[in-house]
Amino acid sequence: MEDANQAPDPRATVEEFFSRMEDERRSTVDELFADTVTITVPGETFTGPSAATEFLAFLEPRYEWAGKEFDRWLVKGETVSSIGTLYGVDNDGERFENDGMSIFMKLQTTSLPDWISTMT
Repeated sequence: MEDANQAPDPRATVEEFFSRMEDERRSTVDELFADTVTITVPGETFTGPSAATEFLAFLEPRYEWAGKEFDRWLVKGETVSSIGTLYGVDNDGERFENDGMSIFMKLQTTSLPDWISTMT
């Protein structure tokens, strides 16, 4: 049985974030993170309670939808780096895949909501 007071696995939280990015749950991504979250992608950083929504707004003019295939994970405490391939459909309706090009994203939190289930 899981301990309800135990903080969820940060990697599982990031995986859930990417899962929600791909479907109708996009508007719920901010509820996954504490108000202190920092999301960093090449060239941009988003911080605070609306960081996840701001990150999605940053992507919106570029992609109709996007997903990520994970190649590697680096986890140290509550800092998670996911490296993988971005794919999807751009705003011109063209499918894309970054042909093996890795995408780096880092999410860092100091506390995560208790209600998120720990996934392994």
